[in-house]
Amino acid sequence: MHVHSRASRDGESWFTRYFDCPESYVEPGLQYDLCRARGMDFFTLTDHDTIDGCLAVAKLPGVFISEEVTAVFPDEGCAIHVLAWNITPDQHAAIQQRRRNVYQLVDYLCEQGISHAAAHPLLSPSWNLTADTLEKLLLLFPVLERVNGLLDARIRDDFEHLIQHVDAKLLRSWAQKHGLSIRGNLNGRTAFTAGSDDHTSQRAGRIYTEVSGSVQTPADLLREVMSGRGKAVGEHASLEDMAGTIQQTSYEHLRRRGVESKRPDLFVDLIDAIRGRPPGPHRFPAVHAFRAVTRHHLANIESGRGPSIDTHSASDIQAIDRAQRMSDGFFAQAVQGLLTAFPAFDLYGMLNAWQAAVEALIAAGPLVGAADHFGRQEQQVRRIWASWTAFDPIPAREMTALLSDSIGHQDGVSTWCHRFIARSARAGEGVVVPVVDREAWDGQEAEPYRLLPAIASYAVPFYSTFKLNVPSPMAMVRMLWRDRVTRVEIATPGPMGLVGCLAARLLRLPVNATFHTDVVALAEILGGDPLPLAPLRRYVSWFYTQVDRVRVFTRPGRDALLRLGVPNARIDLALPQIDPDDFSPAHHDPGIFERLGIPRCGRPVVLSVGRLSREKDLPTIIEAVRRLQTRLRPPPILVIAGDGPERPRLEAVTASEDFVFFVGHQEGTILRQLFASAQVFAFASRLDTLGLVNFEALASGLPLVVPRDSNIASLLQHDRDAYCYPPGPNGLEEALATMLQDRERSARLSVAGRLFVAPCM
Repeated sequence: MHVHSRASRDGESWFTRYFDCPESYVEPGLQYDLCRARGMDFFTLTDHDTIDGCLAVAKLPGVFISEEVTAVFPDEGCAIHVLAWNITPDQHAAIQQRRRNVYQLVDYLCEQGISHAAAHPLLSPSWNLTADTLEKLLLLFPVLERVNGLLDARIRDDFEHLIQHVDAKLLRSWAQKHGLSIRGNLNGRTAFTAGSDDHTSQRAGRIYTEVSGSVQTPADLLREVMSGRGKAVGEHASLEDMAGTIQQTSYEHLRRRGVESKRPDLFVDLIDAIRGRPPGPHRFPAVHAFRAVTRHHLANIESGRGPSIDTHSASDIQAIDRAQRMSDGFFAQAVQGLLTAFPAFDLYGMLNAWQAAVEALIAAGPLVGAADHFGRQEQQVRRIWASWTAFDPIPAREMTALLSDSIGHQDGVSTWCHRFIARSARAGEGVVVPVVDREAWDGQEAEPYRLLPAIASYAVPFYSTFKLNVPSPMAMVRMLWRDRVTRVEIATPGPMGLVGCLAARLLRLPVNATFHTDVVALAEILGGDPLPLAPLRRYVSWFYTQVDRVRVFTRPGRDALLRLGVPNARIDLALPQIDPDDFSPAHHDPGIFERLGIPRCGRPVVLSVGRLSREKDLPTIIEAVRRLQTRLRPPPILVIAGDGPERPRLEAVTASEDFVFFVGHQEGTILRQLFASAQVFAFASRLDTLGLVNFEALASGLPLVVPRDSNIASLLQHDRDAYCYPPGPNGLEEALATMLQDRERSARLSVAGRLFVAPCM
């Protein structure tokens, strides 16, 4: 009931307008043969505003003439598609005269007794469908297309929710509201049809309308459909279905244009490679080279010239899988080329990398177009529900994609991510976490993790032990769509965050970010070379201005974002959440130190927890505790929990010290007991945007000492919530000595510190 051929020209599509190309290249006869072979008793074409395709096969058995009419609500300028079936050429001409006014069009269709329906009612090709316009559409059309082969499968539940709640009473209220009559709506019941909306013969005859009973002619079929006795058979489209349609249509258009101009086309060459077709003369060298590299991936691709009767959506998935591999290969060349060329100021290398990036985008083009189209479909439905008042919209089903380059690492960001996942699970909210590092993936096969292919890996220039992995952009888009993600949460601005942000924007998903680390400040401290800082600052500024909201934990962190150009209205200043059962004085257990092999011997414990890296300034803590060895009796010991790139060096320089104990990365019960059983927590980093370990110490009732110019100090009041010392070993020495000697003061800060984080628990 909804099929296209080469006669169809959709003037509402930007692609067809820009390239002046049909939206389909399938011959009417081929569509007829396929549909009949797939079991259809009757056949029609519904080309956009033309019946030429139908006329080409009109004399064949079971054919009736139809069209898809681009109609307009003149009061709102909203375009809709109307399916008009079993018409004559004269009726087609009259329909075209009236299509700019949907009210006049419907009047004519009813007067002539022409069977008709609203195609994909939740989708306007002009993308401006509103709640009021949808109400009018439901009044005008008693028959709706329930299943459409190119409609985003994510919005089928929205349509089902809509039709379940529209009844005769509601229709009457809308009729009075809009001054319209109810057009034959069957006492509130709606009749349904289904159609493939096929443009490539890929799904023609696989999504259809079925009726039972005595049906001898197309008129009999349509009478049953209009009476509400039609059954919609089939499913809405997957992202791969839409991408396959765009790929095939674009390929055929550019191939024919290339034949006419006698010029090769890169996209045509890429698709030939993906589909295993032999290369023609004068082909692009890049594609030829890539064929050689990936021949083992592409060797089994079918080389048929056209669709077969057995063609189905699985072939679309295979084609997009291969397009993804090719795109990933070009992206890998681009990333590796830039990483090599940029530090050396190799202009030619940069140009080659840029060319590879363009080739990657061309290979990914059909999926990008499909994601954009589906994103606009889903966004339009969300906009309708936002202003819908007739009944409660479909219950919200939130699914968050949590993106971080730190998953699998031992640091505060990774800890925050794991707690985000746990909180989401307790709240009954869905979450998926893509990972690209195989080591991080090991043991994480269960929910909520998703393994994505990595196209490149590289070490951070100023943080050589931290490896970043660049995920496949196409795989990211497909994952967000497949898991029906409704919101993207980004924890780091690295490759995972960047690719995820771009994919989310393509799918029109809201994006939030959390400002955990001031990357520019970190680079200034650790990098030493001022040359890369300018482009890094511009990138970080660009990244955080692209998201909808940025969460930050301290006022200095907010000020850093403002300096990067993030509008203040987009910044949310909020403290992190701490589970009161996770960190509490109730976990006090002095025996934890002996169980970890630490001979405490009655000495007080100074605790440090966190990633062992340069910006944490562990040498300051070690030096301050070293000075206390001769100053205090009994002298304190320093317990350092954590792991990281600085651990080997720190262990080497303290090998002869009997007061320093490294216990490695700890979590769970052991970590809680360490926090609740030490005497004071020492923090020396002046770079951390918060330092989650500080909140864990406060929640555990452990007195906290921090530099007075650190970000966390901006939230605390000195000598009330914590001890804020002048930065450096001297200040920290005095702070620790005070906390260890003045037990009354220490106890007061312990209680006040826990009260400070109470709103976060």
